[in-house]
Amino acid sequence: MDDESNMSEPNRLLIDESVSSSAPASPSCSNSFKMATNAAHANTASKTPTSAKRKANRITDFIEDKTSRIRSYFRRRHVPLKKAFEMDLQCGTQTLLVQISEDIDECLFYGHDKLVQMFLSQQGISVVNVNDFIAEGTY
Repeated sequence: MDDESNMSEPNRLLIDESVSSSAPASPSCSNSFKMATNAAHANTASKTPTSAKRKANRITDFIEDKTSRIRSYFRRRHVPLKKAFEMDLQCGTQTLLVQISEDIDECLFYGHDKLVQMFLSQQGISVVNVNDFIAEGTY
């Protein structure tokens, strides 16, 4: 076999020679080269060690320490309200979300105006009210 042959080097791309030659490469060669280069880059990127990724310990249990629990609540309390707002906006849903924290004596609520009015009224809101609201079709 010829010493300059790329057959002896299996990791070397055949396309490299056509692009690096003095003759201009055809558009199909340069596209092939880009695709081959991108594929090679994707293969090396997927082999990055997992130790480089930051892993946070997720708290999935009740936080016993009241100070830590309150700190966690203040950091996260906006999340369900924001998600409910986004869902109502994007999907056309109508949400009534009530969030109560006994640690700081706080009650947050978010919802469609009619649902909030029912919730704040003297009689409150029940599933029957919501069913009637849906049946009326005035939402």
